[in-house]
Amino acid sequence: MHRAHHPLADSTNWKLKPLAILGAQLRLEAVTDENAIAIIKVAEDRTKTTDEKMRAIYAIDRRAVGWDSPKWARLLGVSAAAIRQTDWWRKERKRLSG
Repeated sequence: MHRAHHPLADSTNWKLKPLAILGAQLRLEAVTDENAIAIIKVAEDRTKTTDEKMRAIYAIDRRAVGWDSPKWARLLGVSAAAIRQTDWWRKERKRLSG
């Protein structure tokens, strides 16, 4: 069975990837509010711990206090168990949502 070839899937087309990513980012920015873009940037920051990211995201959007651990896990690329082990989840979340 032959699958349709997508130019971005081909490693020889490496020049197209940055343009495609930029295009996707520009489309996302066009339909997303500033908070969402800032949250994505925090989530992708490899210099921060999961706990630091959660604190920074909450500072951007207070609604994050109501997110469940699977939603946090999907956003931050970690397990839901890892989310529930952070200080922010165990201490701050409880205090902030009370």
